[in-house]
Amino acid sequence: MSCTTRLLYYRPEAPKRLTPAALAAFAREFAASTVSKPEYGIGFQVGFGKAIDQDDRPTSWDEPGSWVVQEFEYDAEEDEFSDLARMADALDGLPDRPIYRATLLLGNLVRPMYESLWREPSAENETQLGFNYGWSLEAGPIECFDPALGPFPVGWLALNLDGQGDPYPWTYRELIARAEGTPGYAAALDVCRRSWPVDGPRKPGRKVVDQRRLMKDLWPYDDVHRPSDWSWGLQVHC
Repeated sequence: MSCTTRLLYYRPEAPKRLTPAALAAFAREFAASTVSKPEYGIGFQVGFGKAIDQDDRPTSWDEPGSWVVQEFEYDAEEDEFSDLARMADALDGLPDRPIYRATLLLGNLVRPMYESLWREPSAENETQLGFNYGWSLEAGPIECFDPALGPFPVGWLALNLDGQGDPYPWTYRELIARAEGTPGYAAALDVCRRSWPVDGPRKPGRKVVDQRRLMKDLWPYDDVHRPSDWSWGLQVHC
């Protein structure tokens, strides 16, 4: 069975106003963290609107009664940048307007960090796990997903790391612990927190706590009452 895994670090609330200049500043800080290598896959998609959380519509959806997949039309798209600095310069050239949806493709994972999350095939799982699809930043509705549990809406902004395979026999917490134990990941996550800090992380409401209980392993923390802040998450599709 072919699976893909996305390890994500998400912000539960949308920033008050996200602009191309803010994305450009993030891209430069992310480049300085040296967790990405610009082999290929550096680019952006930006769509303007009132705010990221003005609605929860996805950027792609199935046309009812057909096999046709419709996709959101972005206002600005560009790819094949040679490095993050050039992409940041291009983002700075976009209008100073609120962003509705955006994706930044941030390059590949550097080798030592890739190896820290590499899982070889085994008797328990003959398919390897390797995060070879690289880094991205996504602005829009963010979900955690597991085939047995379904989707859970969790936030509005996320740093993603994508790859082939699934974690098993590692648990989700074991995968995240491996990431947290590698210095480069801490640097990448710090860029997220500095770029869009959560103002006074507060106690979650009952609805959020109830969802965290339903998420089971997709909520990788012991405390379901953990203050709302940047958090780890996962998507596993098989």
